[in-house]
Amino acid sequence: MKYFIAVEIDATCPVEDLKAALQCAYDGGAAGHFTILVTRAPTHLVVFERDGEQDGEYVSKRADNGDVSIEKAAMQQLAAELTDGGSGTVAQPIVEELLSGDAQCFDYGIGAFEAMAEFMPEAESL
Repeated sequence: MKYFIAVEIDATCPVEDLKAALQCAYDGGAAGHFTILVTRAPTHLVVFERDGEQDGEYVSKRADNGDVSIEKAAMQQLAAELTDGGSGTVAQPIVEELLSGDAQCFDYGIGAFEAMAEFMPEAESL
């Protein structure tokens, strides 16, 4: 079950540098895929493709306390993966946008966010 997180940041570096920084994070363990679009503003619009089934456990734990929406929890999870993966300072504006909740989440109505909100871990085998 795919969902997407879109982040738009000012173009403060060449797109190649941003791509290299994000690829480093993905090589370091971040999950999913990303696409970078260069806009006229000039900004970079990065669209992250995520897997709700893979992220369900982590995102639901982040939203478990009730004061964080499932969408914001998904943004926080992606920010953590980018940071832990070693995205570095070039991608820091993306991480900041994700942590502040200023990104856009969408799933084209397939219910990925609802499924993550209701995630139940599989029962452990006895």
